[in-house]
Amino acid sequence: MNKNTLFIIGGAAAVAAYFYSQKNAAENLKVYFNGIDLQKAKGLNLPTVLAKFRLVNPTSSSLVITSIAGDINVNGSQFSTVQQTDAITVPGASEVIYTIKLKTPILSAVSTIYQLITKKQKLKVTFTGAANSRGIIIPINETIFA
Repeated sequence: MNKNTLFIIGGAAAVAAYFYSQKNAAENLKVYFNGIDLQKAKGLNLPTVLAKFRLVNPTSSSLVITSIAGDINVNGSQFSTVQQTDAITVPGASEVIYTIKLKTPILSAVSTIYQLITKKQKLKVTFTGAANSRGIIIPINETIFA
């Protein structure tokens, strides 16, 4: 074999190894929904509602999450929708807390708060959705009680 053929075979092997490590990392990634939080209002604005996620990458390969999307329900009622398309890098053998600002309809937020106050219910927050790592879908179905 000549040098060009060996170079092409070596390059193809390196690319295949990279994609295998990315697929392995995405399949082993753990995504946990950590709940919702309120960010203090500034001036006359309403408080900002935030969704928190904990991304745990147990592999040695760095991983990019290209999107997180899904629905948040509070005590069985639709509260908000998450649609995050900014890339998130999760380094190898690490954990990242990722916060997403939610666009929660006012009526939904007021209705949920009213029900919590008047019925004195415990808070049950559920996120159902998925994270996408360059085409590999990671389902997320987490419920938090408070």
